Amino acid sequence: MAIITINKPSRQVRQNRPLEDYQAEKQKRKADLGQMQLGKLRMGVKSVVIYTGAVLLLGGLIWGVSWFLANQSCEIVQMEIHAHQNNHFVSEETLLPYVEEELGYSLLGSKMGEIDLFQVERTLDDSPFIKNAEVYKQMNGSLWMEVEPKTAIARLVNNDGSYVYLDEFGNKFPSSPEFAANVILVRGDFNEEASPVDSFACQTVETAIPVYQHIRNDEFWNAQISEISIAQDGQLTLYPQIGNMYISFGQPVDIEDKFDNLMRFYKQVVKKVGWKKYRGVSVKYRGQVVGIKR
Repeated sequence: MAIITINKPSRQVRQNRPLEDYQAEKQKRKADLGQMQLGKLRMGVKSVVIYTGAVLLLGGLIWGVSWFLANQSCEIVQMEIHAHQNNHFVSEETLLPYVEEELGYSLLGSKMGEIDLFQVERTLDDSPFIKNAEVYKQMNGSLWMEVEPKTAIARLVNNDGSYVYLDEFGNKFPSSPEFAANVILVRGDFNEEASPVDSFACQTVETAIPVYQHIRNDEFWNAQISEISIAQDGQLTLYPQIGNMYISFGQPVDIEDKFDNLMRFYKQVVKKVGWKKYRGVSVKYRGQVVGIKR
């Protein structure tokens, strides 16, 4: 029979120390902890004081700058007009007097804090000639206006002689006493009175916008076509700059195909026999070009 001997781990004998040493060590730990907490508290108070001082200083600077800007006189009004090369309905010379007349006071010389930017922008946007406007105040005592005028693509002339302009979005606006845009004429009897801002609310005017745009964006047709007549049923008749003839265009549909067919007629027929043989040409039927002889 085998005998197994199990050795128990020896117990570490705790050495006793004087009570005074223990109490002194405990008191030292408390003192160290108190010093640490006091240090943290001092750092926290110092940080709060510094942060508060910085905030007050920054606030004072902001208030000072705001007060300076608000009490600074408007010394100059600068404008940037993003106008199409054929669009001069507004100018720096006429725009500032218009704005000041609508506001009822002069911008130049007014305190910057008394100038309401929203009111100035709204005044500009209310102009029948302006599509969009933004106004800024600058540190040097100047007011900056950025203006985008409406771009005319056609001049709508009623049979009674009254007319308005049409922009690319179908908005109508009145003529300017200072400028006449070099755009295509669109004539017709629209059976309504012209108003200062909007007129010719005939649907055929809006539906034919793609035709005006095609002519305007094409160098050849822009130089060739000078006038369009709109009938009450929406049929279009185009009139070239050169030659005593007309182009029966029909409804404003299949626009690309109709102008392609018309171009083939110009190249294959007009160049050979000239303008005098035909008094008109019709492209209003799909896939057909019909020359109308004199």
